[in-house]
Amino acid sequence: MPTEISGSTGVNKIQDNTIVNADINSSAAIAGSKLVMPTGSIVQVVSTHSTANMTTTSGSMVGTGLIATITPSSSSNKILVTIAGGRTDVGHAHQPRASLRSSINGASYTEILTNIEERTYTGTAYWGDAHALTYLYSPNTTNSVAIQPYFMTNTSTHYYNTSSCSIGLTLMEIKG
Repeated sequence: MPTEISGSTGVNKIQDNTIVNADINSSAAIAGSKLVMPTGSIVQVVSTHSTANMTTTSGSMVGTGLIATITPSSSSNKILVTIAGGRTDVGHAHQPRASLRSSINGASYTEILTNIEERTYTGTAYWGDAHALTYLYSPNTTNSVAIQPYFMTNTSTHYYNTSSCSIGLTLMEIKG
């Protein structure tokens, strides 16, 4: 039976921690700030993908243009970065390399993971393979964080993605 509280019964008679889950109506709206998520919970997910042809002949890292931005809700939370997709390279003993870079609040990008991919191939034919990367990043901020893969090659043309493939970039905020 519901209890009615009025000025005559006194609000000061209600004590903290006396309401239990059974007292709450199943349709009640509970503020998200009142919920406690355990460590390791996924707080939010941001994802983007591209079918754009990404190539370089540069010996210096260049951005792919595939950028995902997330704003952590707590500075103790981490970001699980996942990159997956197709890639095609051309031979001639080149060694493609890639890095993962982060920009916080629009500042210039800084490397958070280097040489995430390195292989040697000798030949003259085109070849391709799919690739995947998972990296747990601790930005220690509640400012917006943008993540972008960068890549380079030391000879020939490096195709990070071709228009016949799709590459995806997913950021998951994990409660710390």
